[in-house]
Amino acid sequence: MKRNVIDKLFRGSAFAALLGSAALLTPAIVSSPAHAAQDAVYQYQMLSFSAANVAAFQTLIKTEQREVISELEKKYAEKPDKIKKNAAYVGYSHILSGIEDLQTRMNKAASSEAELAHRFVRLQRLHYTLLADRSQGAIEPRLKRSLKMLKNIVGKSLVLNVPDVRDPQAPVGARAAELESARLFRAGDDKPVSTVELSRMSALEISRLQPAADHPALSGKEPGNNYAAFLDELTKLIKACDPKLARFNFQYARRVVFYDELKEDATSPKIRVKDRFGINWGLKWGDEVHTDVAMTRLSIDLGASYSDPKFYSGPGETILVLDPPGKKKAGAVNSFAQLATNLLNSKFEFHAGRYLLPVKNLLKDANGQILGHGLVDEAMLERESIDKKYLGAPYVLFKECQLSFFNPAVKRFGGAALSNVGAVQDRVTRSSIIFNTLIKNKDMKDDNSRVALLFNDKTGEFEPHCRISERSWLLSGPHETLRRNKLIRKFIC
Repeated sequence: MKRNVIDKLFRGSAFAALLGSAALLTPAIVSSPAHAAQDAVYQYQMLSFSAANVAAFQTLIKTEQREVISELEKKYAEKPDKIKKNAAYVGYSHILSGIEDLQTRMNKAASSEAELAHRFVRLQRLHYTLLADRSQGAIEPRLKRSLKMLKNIVGKSLVLNVPDVRDPQAPVGARAAELESARLFRAGDDKPVSTVELSRMSALEISRLQPAADHPALSGKEPGNNYAAFLDELTKLIKACDPKLARFNFQYARRVVFYDELKEDATSPKIRVKDRFGINWGLKWGDEVHTDVAMTRLSIDLGASYSDPKFYSGPGETILVLDPPGKKKAGAVNSFAQLATNLLNSKFEFHAGRYLLPVKNLLKDANGQILGHGLVDEAMLERESIDKKYLGAPYVLFKECQLSFFNPAVKRFGGAALSNVGAVQDRVTRSSIIFNTLIKNKDMKDDNSRVALLFNDKTGEFEPHCRISERSWLLSGPHETLRRNKLIRKFIC
């Protein structure tokens, strides 16, 4: 039976089949049902669908939009053109446009109430992630969060057993049908299957149903080797979103990067760098160097519409150019010794020397401190197309590292709601939870599953796409998986 669950993962619409197969899974040990240890927006007040609530939501969004514009006008007083490019500005404009479209549909008899309610939920989910990105809303009390984590630890691991007593071919019945996701469709049908129809179907038949074809988190592609095509399509969007990026190429972009700043967020040692196009990347070391890359590719290959591109860089494959000698301001890093010291003194307490690519003659200063593997000279400027301001700057090579791309064709927001705001009714969100449990990802939380608007080269607009995961694929044993997070019982039928 367990093999059947994995088989379904790689057949048909993988994420959909995964949750459908989860109907066969019954938790043998589950501590008291609870949400993740910390929601991105604590106690978000979701509104039920009605004309009055839609109007109230519109008023709220307009108020928050004015606050955002006021903040941006102060921030970009000398660069007003940046305001309309800001992610929050684009996000609030998108929600208001969606509300106007919803109100238009509400006045048409052809639109069903279920469809209208679904659209309203989607708008609120986008609002949730905007609040998370702006760090707005209530913060979960520290004591309550600690108690949740304590229960996860004391409750130990979640064990999923497949019972032999349930016949996968038998109808699930009315009670189980009520626990299924909403808006499930037969292939080629535009009308969702009703709860009554679900009750007469077997768990296997339900697993063959699909989420809505327009679900923003699904690409609609069959599981397979989709990642190369995904990067090709992404490259086209990047070129289209900004004329300055008309020659963008991933391989060229990650060959040479320039130090920008040390980042002390999350748990893995990392720095922010820029490529030769001026695009930001994250460069990091540690346990996630391999798992991040593997899981990102897996999510795209299984049918996800988007995931932040991440690349493994082997021995010497990426050249890190440090700050040039003329840069003396605070935070400048003019030698590997200084970078290593900064990382060691950071919250990561990271020994960067362990990742330095070993060579016979590392370049050192008069005090014996490591500058790097060499200095950028005229020949290197020409060979690698490096700006002349870096002449004389030290460069460094590593045994291995990971590069995470900050996509300019994406407007990134905060954490996606995984426990509330319609999450339980959404098969793809539920499937994501189950999928992460099966692969033993212990860092599944709102903040690591963000929402973004992806540039559409046909319309010139940014449109919603939900990320399956943005970062921090930390894989471990099942006990570790639940130290921070637990499944809500309703996620498993």
